[in-house]
Amino acid sequence: LEFRRVLFRSLDAGVAVVATGGNHDSPRQSTDHGGYGPFAEFEEARLLHYLGIPDEGGDVKHVIIESDGQVIAVAGTPWRPATDGDPIFGLTFPEIRHDLSEPHRGRAADWRVFVTHASVEGHTYPGPLEPVIRRQTIANLEADLIVVGHVHQHMVSVIPCPSGRQCHVVIPGSTERMTFGEADVRPGYFVVDLPSHGALDRKSTRLN
Repeated sequence: LEFRRVLFRSLDAGVAVVATGGNHDSPRQSTDHGGYGPFAEFEEARLLHYLGIPDEGGDVKHVIIESDGQVIAVAGTPWRPATDGDPIFGLTFPEIRHDLSEPHRGRAADWRVFVTHASVEGHTYPGPLEPVIRRQTIANLEADLIVVGHVHQHMVSVIPCPSGRQCHVVIPGSTERMTFGEADVRPGYFVVDLPSHGALDRKSTRLN
């Protein structure tokens, strides 16, 4: 109920909310609730944009945000436990030139953001055998920013892409300690600024 109130306040303030599913709120398989993710109902109510599982053709779900003269393309996939190896290997960032409204039609995105939920190579839970996104896969996406949920310890990194673009990897971590084993984890969040001029800027806030 409180989450719904936050979504309504965001909508009233003109703030676009984009979400994807994590391992705690995604169906384990297509036979669970027909593979229907809980965030999808909020999208149907037009309260957020839900980045679900790519369709059979491999097209990645995405949303275009046009704000203050900028075009920001946000794409992503949810937690995909049935995937062997790298869960986003082979995916490409969507081409958005023809999806834009005037006067932006035909132009490339100013910022390309990818959102997902998985472990990332070099930052995983010890022990569990689960899909891991490789650093080379992140580079091949050619995104400016990739935000990855799952591991509760926060981390940032910059990975060079083949085109020369620098992809900022942000793992924000959890917003609260979930187990007694996380006594040394500092929960919190990141604020990332995508300016119309200049470089991407990120700030971390730890809650305690």
